[in-house]
Amino acid sequence: MPSPLGHTLAGLAVAELFQYREGRVRRQAMLMANAADLDMLPGVLTRRHPGAAHGRVSHSFGAALVAGVLAGGLAKARGRRFGPRFLQATAAYGSHVALDYFGKEPEDGLPVWWPVSERRHASTRRWFKTILSHSKKHGFWKGLLNRSNVEALAREGAVTVPAFLLARAIGKRLRR
Repeated sequence: MPSPLGHTLAGLAVAELFQYREGRVRRQAMLMANAADLDMLPGVLTRRHPGAAHGRVSHSFGAALVAGVLAGGLAKARGRRFGPRFLQATAAYGSHVALDYFGKEPEDGLPVWWPVSERRHASTRRWFKTILSHSKKHGFWKGLLNRSNVEALAREGAVTVPAFLLARAIGKRLRR
């Protein structure tokens, strides 16, 4: 599955498309694009396997809608418009679900359509390789910087960087 780098680039692409006069759009979009991975926090805090609860309902378009409603509600409470924040947050969070769909192993899948369906889905074509975050032989940081992970990041960049640049070009045209 994509790394936080890939998810952040997807969030930035969404921000480029939804850039309104308010200046915090980029930071919020980057946070929302990575928010689905907060399901790893319980595993980290309890020192169990970080991925034990990973890839559940937080990785669904239903969760993206919930995140959008929360972001829109916060905007409304601050005197801003609900709609633009709802759309931007839902799209940024949804970008995480979409990228993980193209990086998840087919036998695992994600509950993409939760709460409508509990069935798990994954693309038959994997665009992204999983970043392995641990190596018993080399430890955490050296384990991250192995050849397989560097190749996975390069492949991820080959997909997400052009998407970001395209979104940036489209965003500039929309703002004219």
